[in-house]
Amino acid sequence: MRWKDLSITFSVYNPKIISFPYRFLEFNKTDFQLIQKTINFLYMTTDEKIKYLTVTIPLGIVYIYLSLFSKQYSGATFSLVLTLACLIYFIGYYLIDLKKIPAKIILLTAFIYSLILFTTPINKTSDTTAYILGARVAFIGKYNPFITPYILFKNDIMYQNFKDYGWAEYPYTYSPLFLYLSGIFLYLSGNNFVINIIIFRIFFLITFMAGALIFNKISRNRQALYLYLFNPIVLNDLVKESHVESLLILLILAGVYFILFKKYLKAFLSFVSAFLIKINFIIFLPMVLIYMLRSRTVPIKKIFIIAIIGASAVVLAYLPFWQGVGIFSRIAGLISGSKFQLISINFLCLVFIPILTLFHKSLYESYILSGQILFITGIIIYTFYSMRLYVSKTDIYTFLKSLNFSYFIYLFFLINWFFPHYATVLLLLTTLIYGFKEESNSLKIISAITVYSSLYFILPK
Repeated sequence: MRWKDLSITFSVYNPKIISFPYRFLEFNKTDFQLIQKTINFLYMTTDEKIKYLTVTIPLGIVYIYLSLFSKQYSGATFSLVLTLACLIYFIGYYLIDLKKIPAKIILLTAFIYSLILFTTPINKTSDTTAYILGARVAFIGKYNPFITPYILFKNDIMYQNFKDYGWAEYPYTYSPLFLYLSGIFLYLSGNNFVINIIIFRIFFLITFMAGALIFNKISRNRQALYLYLFNPIVLNDLVKESHVESLLILLILAGVYFILFKKYLKAFLSFVSAFLIKINFIIFLPMVLIYMLRSRTVPIKKIFIIAIIGASAVVLAYLPFWQGVGIFSRIAGLISGSKFQLISINFLCLVFIPILTLFHKSLYESYILSGQILFITGIIIYTFYSMRLYVSKTDIYTFLKSLNFSYFIYLFFLINWFFPHYATVLLLLTTLIYGFKEESNSLKIISAITVYSSLYFILPK
């Protein structure tokens, strides 16, 4: 919609010509569609409005409870309240006629929810603390955080407060780009820990909102938009808990968006950036390259140049911290399941552990070996899937499925842990897929992941 300048010329009973300018609004097809969507919402029946409010208001009340009383409930109570939110969320999907709700209304409601959850009191034992401590080791202690855990940085003025923090005994888990970003936030905070946490939370709130806008541009499906933005697991882990997956999801969405518009260099660099935030996301890079090769629209030479640029970015990011492959020891430990937590065992481990206990008296040894078996199996499946993808048809739907399946392999084979914030990426990709083809299988996967994640904290640790 835009203003267009024209002029009117006319004569009244005499030959003198009178002319004056005027402005009118020029509409295009998209403008008329937007107007129609707005009209549809404004002129919804009373029954339809009640249905929408019947779902959104109780869901908002649950989020207010989660925000205000986050320090007062136990893990079991939290899981029950989160499960209640999930129940309302699923009822809403089937109760509301989402085709009559403009995307802007869904986005606005989700943003209100995110602002409610953003007011949750600061938790000094969250993952955000690990982000900050890693930056302190690197930029205040001048140590290599990929080798040196925070527990060895005894000269830090905050050492007594965080020496018993759960992850203080381990080296930095994330990749250099996120470390640089954390260093910037450390500088902006003026070395104030609380302000540092607030900066991180504001940043993740912004990345969540930006990701929501890009999701809407990619999908254009209001059912998918609702399934993603109203999902209590997504809102809890990306906004309330401020996990790094909020940034990762934004980068993944940006990559998919650029691929849609055939901006392959920007797309590849978006996925490389995700890898430079969290090394696990290297699994997506082969899928992007295969997609470009299969598209037949990108010359081999250009793909080679794009790959070289991406590889150069990785080398430059890691170069200041390079001390051999030992800098990946923390990641290797996570993959092998060296920190034993029964609550976090992959479901597939339960298949192998009873058999392996026949050969190992220690449950821990059986667990570690089962993780190694699954890791090798996952690498084999991933390799064969990549080869199969190369001969598949090329379209955005197939590309999204390749990302989703790759991440599924990672969660169930390459790592023995399946935390709810890991599930947010799986929820993102599955809802995007659902937005292109409203398949019942995708909806079942979304439901299963959501229910599992909501009940996660109710299980004994």
